[in-house]
Amino acid sequence: RKILVPVPTFSPYLEFVPKGVKIILHRLEKRKDFRLDIHTLLAQVKKEKPDTVVIINPNNPDGGFVSARNVRLFLTQLKRIQTVILDESFIHFANTSTRVLQGSARLVREFPNLAVIKSLSKDFGIAGLRLSYGVMSEKRVSSLLENGYLWNVSGFGEYFLNLLNNRGFMEEYEKARLLAIRERDVFFMQLSTLKDIKVYPSSANLFLVELLDGSTANNLTVRLLARYGIYIRSCGDKVGLRGEFFRIASRKRAENNALIAALTDIFSQ
Repeated sequence: RKILVPVPTFSPYLEFVPKGVKIILHRLEKRKDFRLDIHTLLAQVKKEKPDTVVIINPNNPDGGFVSARNVRLFLTQLKRIQTVILDESFIHFANTSTRVLQGSARLVREFPNLAVIKSLSKDFGIAGLRLSYGVMSEKRVSSLLENGYLWNVSGFGEYFLNLLNNRGFMEEYEKARLLAIRERDVFFMQLSTLKDIKVYPSSANLFLVELLDGSTANNLTVRLLARYGIYIRSCGDKVGLRGEFFRIASRKRAENNALIAALTDIFSQ
């Protein structure tokens, strides 16, 4: 059996592959800003003939986004693949259209080999509740219930799920979602003015950043945490990246400004 995974990406898709399954890496190119090229990926799928293909959209850690049109093109070409996993944990940050709220879930009936993964933890900022779900065919749901290791939903999680039926709550959420997208775009422009780094365009609420001054992300992580109480995620341990890469999240305007000020201070020394 084989699984094909584009890298860099969310590490558990590599770490939790069962023994005996061969991992095929599809390396995203730095010169193309780590953007996934559907045609290049399809060529590798045709060559390697994996049983499973994984796509994270938008991707983590770089926020690269594949349009709905290209997702459909991709799925149409992969009808003979046993399983296509499409992780849309950050899809609500992709753009301001309300169509992204549904994402690719509607395609499951058309493509029975598709499993769409969603994360309420990312979309709604409730990481502590550990809420996520999958959309897939009834046959796949039955197989997952019989063979998978699942976590029960807590009482707090059930309470939150009830809020999704509350019109007022969802209206407030939509305002917050649009604000988060605007703040992310402002943050990107701020980061782009710093000469010692390269920030990669993102359609998620996070950014992949590359240090250009020869220093390492591990060193920067320690300095930011010790001097300013700000933590960033070094990405040197991610397959497909090196020690000069790190990931940061877009947060509230004041917090983003604090990170910009801290980076400006460090790079001026």
